[in-house]
Amino acid sequence: MRLAPPAPVAASREWETPSHNRTGEPLGSHRDTEARRMEAVDACERLAYASAYANGG
Repeated sequence: MRLAPPAPVAASREWETPSHNRTGEPLGSHRDTEARRMEAVDACERLAYASAYANGG
């Protein structure tokens, strides 16, 4: 029994290159950059808190 050939790839590849971030802001915009910066700050604060907690302080 032979397998069917793979389905053709869709012409649109929007799913590979998103144009907006999770909050709906266009990538590269000022608000997108600020949102990414705040996410990084939050992650650093969580890491510092977890590290202090793990070290008993």
